[in-house]
Amino acid sequence: MAIHDRMNFKKSLPQVRHRLIEMTDYIKPFLPILECHMVNFYTNNLWSKNVPEKIKVEVEKCNLIVNEFFEESPSIKNSKELQTFIESAKKYFPSTLDVCLHEKEFYNLFKDWNCSRANTLLDNSFMSFKKSHEVEVMSNLIKYLSEGFGCSHILDLGGGKGYLGSVLALEHKLKVLSIDSSSSNTHAAGKRAQKMKKYWQGIRKRIETGITRKGKHWKANPSQNEVTDSPNSSLLSTDKANKEEKRINFIDLYKNVTMFVNPDTDVVGVLREKFKEENDDLSIALVGLHTCGNLGPSSIELFLKMKSVKLLLNVGCCYHLLTDKFEGEQETQVATNLCSYSAGFPMSQLLLSRGFRLTYNTRVVAAQSVDRIMQDKVIPSANLFYRALVEVLLVEKFKIEEIFKIGSIKCDSFPEYARKALKKFELQDKVTDHELDELFNKYEQHWSKLQIYFMMRVTLAPIVEAICLLDRLQYLHEQGIEEAYLVQLFDPVKSPRCYGILAVRD
Repeated sequence: MAIHDRMNFKKSLPQVRHRLIEMTDYIKPFLPILECHMVNFYTNNLWSKNVPEKIKVEVEKCNLIVNEFFEESPSIKNSKELQTFIESAKKYFPSTLDVCLHEKEFYNLFKDWNCSRANTLLDNSFMSFKKSHEVEVMSNLIKYLSEGFGCSHILDLGGGKGYLGSVLALEHKLKVLSIDSSSSNTHAAGKRAQKMKKYWQGIRKRIETGITRKGKHWKANPSQNEVTDSPNSSLLSTDKANKEEKRINFIDLYKNVTMFVNPDTDVVGVLREKFKEENDDLSIALVGLHTCGNLGPSSIELFLKMKSVKLLLNVGCCYHLLTDKFEGEQETQVATNLCSYSAGFPMSQLLLSRGFRLTYNTRVVAAQSVDRIMQDKVIPSANLFYRALVEVLLVEKFKIEEIFKIGSIKCDSFPEYARKALKKFELQDKVTDHELDELFNKYEQHWSKLQIYFMMRVTLAPIVEAICLLDRLQYLHEQGIEEAYLVQLFDPVKSPRCYGILAVRD
């Protein structure tokens, strides 16, 4: 292992604690912006209540618009306060933190292994473009880590439809147990894995040679019940390419099971049973690609408890489904949440002792993708404005103050949107066209403020995610795991939830 590099990185571990304190202190004044519902922008006067005074004055004085958030803004010289806010927030984005490793930096940490990096390439034959990117990157990394640590088995929590587990078994010949709480997911994963096995050799050859698919019903030549390593395939890592061809039965590599998991679940026992393993000296890699809600924190707890689990690689998602130790949001406990027995945020004693919490609404904002929005220059849609106006109608005219989800509505104008929305309450005939036009005209001049407010939330979203991630990292450090890292795994435009927690035992 690259001991020197890793020792140098360990010296920076106190920075995790420092950055976490710094980020939570930074975001506190902005939490009211994140904790609200956008539908209440006008009814609760959110602009006046929550936006810093200097930004409010600047926006109103200079008639600033939402384009100020995008690069090459023509009026950037007039938006000093807003630009200061944007630049200060960027310092706390996960990708800019000095405690976040990028792919090249990660491999440098472990360069003394002298293990060849896998170079599996995937297309969208069995998965979406986004999923193929995620599985391609993560499967190569898991192969590299499992070889370096001598892991005999992979435990894939929240395995879903089996994309990652199937590729690990088919391409890298790793023994994989995939666990998911949904029986429909497990059933679909089994069927998909068998189908992938059937056409895998043809798919790999097509990717390697650059042959395009021949129409909707094109199929590669199926193999039989075995998986083959081709020593001439450029899709394989160099060390594998030099080995003689071997044949492995796929059913001995990939297995899946439906079950709910919590930090007390004996997942290693399940793995032993499924693979009929009697060896006491198992070495397991615990992985998860987009583990929903509490499953991410629970994966960390399982890693800490089970000594046979030598490494953890977890990419979380759905932060809004985390339970909150200070709030106890029981309504977020849903059937799709694998681990409903442990509070997911905060994990670290550092944040617990500071009494820091992120509300449900705040964690919902973390799902935003700043990179996609900035790249495509996505301006908040008119429907966001229309929904806020409908809320004004519901509150002021109909005295309905409870917030209801209206959902997506296709429309060409506000009157059309309003009548479709009010139909859900059987109120579409209780308002006149004149009232709708009058309402629109009254608030139209404030539309740009709503857009700027929304983009302020988007700008803060990566900091919320960073706090959730560093809280987990800090918790691992508090539990004595020195080799715990935050790693950016994916292209954030292709896959917004692109950060993983990697932890290894000494």
